[in-house]
Order: sequence, then structure tokens, then C-alpha cells
Amino acid sequence: MPDWAIVLIGFLGIIIGALITFFIHWWERKERYQVLTFPKRLEAHQQVLSFCLEIRALLILLQQVEKKIVEKEKVDKLYNLCEKAGEWWKNNLLYLDERSSSTVSKAILLAWDVAIQVEKKWAIDEASTKAIQAAIAELDNAEECIVKGIGVKYLPELKKLETLKRQ
Repeated sequence: MPDWAIVLIGFLGIIIGALITFFIHWWERKERYQVLTFPKRLEAHQQVLSFCLEIRALLILLQQVEKKIVEKEKVDKLYNLCEKAGEWWKNNLLYLDERSSSTVSKAILLAWDVAIQVEKKWAIDEASTKAIQAAIAELDNAEECIVKGIGVKYLPELKKLETLKRQ
């Protein structure tokens, strides 16, 4: 075997070793980051789930209004809750996974649209009933995404978190 081939094989061995070392280091840092951010992500997912459940409950109340005449307080409460949820979403969306973030924003906008429609007539008509049903369906979808999106696989890793924080 020529000398240049031996040198080339040695050089390729060094490059492959460096790449393997780099990949292992990158993977460990990624896992550590995910474990360290898990408590904040869990808190964010819990908070947004709470908003979704509150908005959903208000929409169900609107749907069940007798005589289909809506009280101003209910619409104002829905507006305020959607505004708080939207503001919270803007300030915390980086802690949510991508799917949860997009479904939550869509659900909040649909609920906001319901409030606008109901406020125009102060009554629940067929169009607003359909809008309420669509918003509730999207909130159900968002709730499912939130629960899946938290990344429950990291729950056992919380024990590792204590060890990592000590280092």
C-alpha cells in the first residue's frame, strides 16, 4: 500500500472520529437542554390548557342560553378571556410545541370571532351557533395537542434535572 494511502486512511479516521465526538456532544447538549427546559414547558402547557378549558366552558354556556338572548357580561367575559389568552400566548409561545401553538392560536381566534358575532346581535343565531361549535371543536383539538405536546417522555428526566443543576 502506498504511503499516501496510509496517510489518507489515517486522516479519514481522524475526521470520522471528530464527527462522532461532535455528534455525541451535540446529542448530550440537546438532551440536557430539553430536560432543563421541561419544568417551564410543563408550566406553559398547563397554563394554556387552563385558558382553553375556561374559554370552552364559556362557549358552552353561550350555546345553552335560553331565548337565545345573550347578556353583555358573558360576551365581555369571553372577550377578556380571549384577550388574556392571546396576550399569554404571545409571551409564552416559544415554550409550546409547534402544533400546540398553532392550534391554540386558531382556537383563541375562533372564540374571539364568536364574541364579535354575538356582540353584533346580542343573540345566538344559526351562524353564531355554528361558529361556537367550530370554536369548541378547535379547542378540543388544541387540548389534545397540548397534552401530547408537552413531551411526557421527559417526566422521568426530572430526576436528572436535580443532578444537572448541581453540576
